[in-house]
Amino acid sequence: MLNRLEGKKVIVLGLARSGLAAVRFLLGMGALVRATDMKKMTEIKGLSGIERSANLELYLGGHPDEILAGAHLLVISPGVNERIPFVKKAIENRIPVISELELAAGYIDKPLIAVTGTNGKTTTTTLIGEMLTSNGGQCVVAGNIGRAVSLEVDNINRSELGILETSSFQLAGCREFHSRGALILNVTPDHQDRHPTMADYLAAKAKIFENQAETDWTVLNFDDQLCRSLAEKCPGTVYYFSRSEKVEKGMFLENGWLVFKDEAGEKKIIRRSEIALEGLHNLENFLAASLAVTIMGVDRSAIRQVAGAFKGLAHRLETVATIKGVRFINDSKGTNIDAVRKSLLSFEGAPVILIMGGRDKGGDFGALKPLIKERVKSLVLLGEAAPKLAETFKGCCGITLVSSLAEGVKTAVVTARSGDIVLLSPGCTSWYMFRDYQERGDLFKKAVSEYGGKVCHG
Repeated sequence: MLNRLEGKKVIVLGLARSGLAAVRFLLGMGALVRATDMKKMTEIKGLSGIERSANLELYLGGHPDEILAGAHLLVISPGVNERIPFVKKAIENRIPVISELELAAGYIDKPLIAVTGTNGKTTTTTLIGEMLTSNGGQCVVAGNIGRAVSLEVDNINRSELGILETSSFQLAGCREFHSRGALILNVTPDHQDRHPTMADYLAAKAKIFENQAETDWTVLNFDDQLCRSLAEKCPGTVYYFSRSEKVEKGMFLENGWLVFKDEAGEKKIIRRSEIALEGLHNLENFLAASLAVTIMGVDRSAIRQVAGAFKGLAHRLETVATIKGVRFINDSKGTNIDAVRKSLLSFEGAPVILIMGGRDKGGDFGALKPLIKERVKSLVLLGEAAPKLAETFKGCCGITLVSSLAEGVKTAVVTARSGDIVLLSPGCTSWYMFRDYQERGDLFKKAVSEYGGKVCHG
């Protein structure tokens, strides 16, 4: 990567949240920026104030090859497929191609703790930040969690360390990214439209520890075979977390306690009953987070304080309302098959009206059929993936295809009876229908508030 950006010609590909953050950062560093996106000016949110910069050239509605001429660097946004012809052309022209994460991290001089995994990244990253803060530490939480790292470079450098949620797309575009501590929570099939094989996906995740030293550390999920298989590749010390096995080094569940074990022996950290978060997946997230901060020297009292106070995040199994006995759950962040599975497992005994759909990422939805038959009363399907989902789950339950999320909520409301759960857990990306999963979740909540009064009595 470039040591100095001043006067350098840098292309930013994709102008969603991360891309715009990269543009602002580059302009602040004195770079000459060429920003490009397939969208038109009216479709891009957040440009206000920078489009008039003398050092910025905008190319919208396409990616013209001529802007590659003389470029020193290409920064690619997570939502852009790195296999498109424009990126291939840049590589042919020997232009370095990196992610926004790599760009920003190159200018951070404080330690970074990075979290990745197919599911649970946001919750675990947030928990680590809360635990460190509760212990009196100063940290900045950023990354895929919703605040681009480029916007937090100065804040991290003024703090003690950065806690970063990192996606496979961000990590795939890294060359020199270094994490003092790395966490890989789980690895299940996802983003198969971007990572054609599990080997590709696993390799992208493994970049989180690629540049670690022997003095650094990595946390892996012992219960996840693919995740555990990465241990031999880790340059630093490996710790495991497990809810089913007693590990030699790490955090595990035993007799109702979360227990930490290392060369010095075993130490009880917290009772499981003290954790306010519900669900087995959240138990895993808490194990991972408490292990990470224990490695960093955080006191048990800080972990206990967060355990009792932290009730979960918006858009991840978030209870929106209970109306006439019907619970409305916003799981908009459930963007892959394993996330939907874990969401359904959280609601034992209650009939579920499941709203799914969006853009298919290439997964095998058939793996959900037994659980759909067992727990789902009816399916409400929307988006490009709706026909495929309807065919996959044919015969499992009642199925309705709708044209919008608002219509989907209205359909669910008509079907719902007291004791039912209306669950938005899409299993698909939101990108072409909504700006992101937050917007999708917010629209779900708005629709519930509009139609909630029409829920039928059981």
